[in-house]
Amino acid sequence: MILVYREADYTIQDLEQKLDSNLEQLALIQWELEEYKAHTQEQLERLNMQKRDLESELRAKELEVKKLKRLPTEGRTSRIESGEKLRIDGLPSHQKGP
Repeated sequence: MILVYREADYTIQDLEQKLDSNLEQLALIQWELEEYKAHTQEQLERLNMQKRDLESELRAKELEVKKLKRLPTEGRTSRIESGEKLRIDGLPSHQKGP
């Protein structure tokens, strides 16, 4: 009979040790999960800020393009396309002497 009690006592101690070990592992995993969650949240916030900045920059560029498209056609042509002669020796051709 004493042998049965010893075996039961040993089994209980073994199970308590396993339970304590598992509880420690669980606590460590929960702590790591919280750390990972906080890190991920920081990354998400940073990426959202970058996204807002890029969207704002994109809207500004789109407005700039729309403004450029509204300019008169002649205002968008280059000097060469509009008939102005190339400069020679730093002066426009109409200012050069004969």
